[in-house]
Amino acid sequence: MATPAKNVPMQKRREPVSYKDAADRFKQIGQKRLKAAVKMIGLIGNLSGAGYEFTDEQVEKIRSTLQEATDNAMARFDKERKKTLTSNCSMPKPKLVDFESSGFVLTDALRNWLVSEYPTIDADKTYELFCDHALAKGWVYASWSAAFRNYIRRAKEYGGVVYAYDPAFVPLLKWASDIDFRKPHEGESVGVYRTKLKEFDAELAVKQKGMFDNVIRRFPK
Repeated sequence: MATPAKNVPMQKRREPVSYKDAADRFKQIGQKRLKAAVKMIGLIGNLSGAGYEFTDEQVEKIRSTLQEATDNAMARFDKERKKTLTSNCSMPKPKLVDFESSGFVLTDALRNWLVSEYPTIDADKTYELFCDHALAKGWVYASWSAAFRNYIRRAKEYGGVVYAYDPAFVPLLKWASDIDFRKPHEGESVGVYRTKLKEFDAELAVKQKGMFDNVIRRFPK
């Protein structure tokens, strides 16, 4: 005789969880998974009880495995954050302009920079040389002022510059600027200019001493 089947209660189907948005989905699922992970880690900690035997090597293996898993999980978050930051902060690339369209000229600011940083370079002739190179080679830049400054800094690589004076004049020009002496005449050698500069400096020192002596004489003894 067949045994009658027992009534087995039907399992209720889980209703699908609805989320307000992606942030709410992250919050709800994240809380559940984090709680479960903490619970499992706690269970691993229970293995340290009196009913278990373990070695230092086994404990270190557990520690390194958990640490590696945590680091890998956090690295994925860091990677996504960097993607978001890059996409939000990305700036449009500057437009490259050819020389003829740029209208680039040697401004007073560039001329003053050139005189200050490279006093022996002939500004106008070097500008002409720069223009010829730019046109001949079809250069395009986002900033032609910056391109000119880089050209001067890397003159040997780009095509050279035109010197108004021998580069050996550089320390003498600094000295001349400090005492307000003239610039070298055309064709004047470094040696001659140095001699004139020394004479002027000596005369200036005598004048300054004379002025100082006159001031001292005015004071009563």
